[in-house]
Amino acid sequence: MTNSRADLQSRDFRVSVIIPAHNATSTLPPCLEALTRLTSPAYEILVVCDGCTDRTAEIARLPGVRVIEYPARRGAAYARNVGAAAAQGDVFLFLDADCVAHCAVASLALEAIFGGEQVLFGSYTRETRAAGFLTKFKNLQHHFTHQQGTDYQTTFWSRCGAATREAFEAIGGFDVDLHACED
Repeated sequence: MTNSRADLQSRDFRVSVIIPAHNATSTLPPCLEALTRLTSPAYEILVVCDGCTDRTAEIARLPGVRVIEYPARRGAAYARNVGAAAAQGDVFLFLDADCVAHCAVASLALEAIFGGEQVLFGSYTRETRAAGFLTKFKNLQHHFTHQQGTDYQTTFWSRCGAATREAFEAIGGFDVDLHACED
């Protein structure tokens, strides 16, 4: 089944943007600001404060943003699962709190999903706002890997990834026992 961009806009699908955050006062503002420029159909934004001890929750409290807090840090996988359980959308778009998404990310995800995909993930750009040689190198390495990879992947990268609600629920969410590479 293929659909045009106009057809996608006419459907009543909701995209839930789920952002796990732990002490993200410096990175969350640009992340949320980028989401104000999304060109997608209706969506909601959920910031899940994973045991934050700073002002992350306060910063996240913007119009259109739902903040979920719990006191003890449980990890990104747990936070993503909490966000998915609270989400109202048909499609989950997972972003990390230091990710600045392109304005078309949700629309592109919906196009792929309506084209038959159930799970997909994005790529870094070549440019980064981060300072430091190692950070810039890792950013470029991720960009190269994702741009040169095949269309079919056997992993899921949740830094900027989307899944239908059905696919997410079918796999039981993220494995909370893994504290690194849980996606």
